[in-house]
Amino acid sequence: MFDENRIFYDIKKRNEIMAEKSTASDVTVSENTPVQEEAAPETKMAGPQEEDVPAERAATKYSGKDGGVTWVIDVNGHMTLTGNGDYEDTIPAWSEYASEIKSAKVTVSNMSSTSYMFYNCSNMIGLDISGFDTSNVYRMHSMFYNCKSFTSLNLSSFDTSNVQDMRHMFDGCSGLTSLNLNGFNPS
Repeated sequence: MFDENRIFYDIKKRNEIMAEKSTASDVTVSENTPVQEEAAPETKMAGPQEEDVPAERAATKYSGKDGGVTWVIDVNGHMTLTGNGDYEDTIPAWSEYASEIKSAKVTVSNMSSTSYMFYNCSNMIGLDISGFDTSNVYRMHSMFYNCKSFTSLNLSSFDTSNVQDMRHMFDGCSGLTSLNLNGFNPS
């Protein structure tokens, strides 16, 4: 059975931990250590989102592996999510850096839950989900929670035929003026 109070407790606990880490002079996370690579020029990627999305190959700022998902955030604030399967915790590991994420490209398959995937990514304006297989997803709870910088989202490629929980999916998305949900099956 789904325990919403437990999830909000987990969120509160993670936020407390993040606040403690942000006050420390040197923030290090065991799996999420900063890595430097050679920077590449910024380019546009084709995708369902109209905003510009920077190149994937810029210098890496943070990276890690959370369950079946490998994640990288570059110095430009572009995040890539690749892999097969779910992230381990209710709140994904990259959410610690949510305020630094400006765009994302998702190429993941066999996920069962996308809940809190972009939780508190308040500065994110670009999203490429053209390689994201959502056919096995049954939970999208709070997926875009507090993504207030989005002005438009095109989620028409989402396969929602197995989704049972879409509660709070767009809570806090105060900047949205265009939302394409063509193809959504909320039955």
